[in-house]
Amino acid sequence: MPSFPRPTAYGVYAISDNRLIELEPIATAPVDPRTRSTVQITKPSRTLIVDPKLTFVAFRRDLISTAPDKVPVRVAAKIAKQMTFDSTGKAVTGPPPTETWLVREQGYDLRVSPVRETPEMVLMRPDGEGFAFPPGRYTLVLGTQSYDFVIAGDITDPAQCVEGVATARGPAFYECRTQ
Repeated sequence: MPSFPRPTAYGVYAISDNRLIELEPIATAPVDPRTRSTVQITKPSRTLIVDPKLTFVAFRRDLISTAPDKVPVRVAAKIAKQMTFDSTGKAVTGPPPTETWLVREQGYDLRVSPVRETPEMVLMRPDGEGFAFPPGRYTLVLGTQSYDFVIAGDITDPAQCVEGVATARGPAFYECRTQ
């Protein structure tokens, strides 16, 4: 296993330019009670990473007995516009009242490797040696907890932007239309 910086405190970290960047746990909430599998984030990220070629390391007590085989990193797309209906039934389109990101099913799966000397630690890497995350916001999902980070740069991936529309079955989301 290649050498990498080791955390000395429990947590989840990105490894960028051979240094540790601690990822913050992020609270997610259902978009609508009828769509429990669709979650959103309403706080801006505090973790901005410049180098898109990342490896991750998790140092947690529970990993001794419950280390996963794969760890998902999901796209957190900014909700640019949403269509709702006012009290008269008229459609109203505009940005959400607070900046909001939708955690999508799209993303990447990381391979998990144990760290022999430390059973509470696992290394997580994307498949492919030269993989680089496109600029945008992401959540690394480890168990029931999500960890948030942003890759710096101009966003060009259409998966990073969604628009919403209110329906009788709950909100529906689709990728932003290009102008």
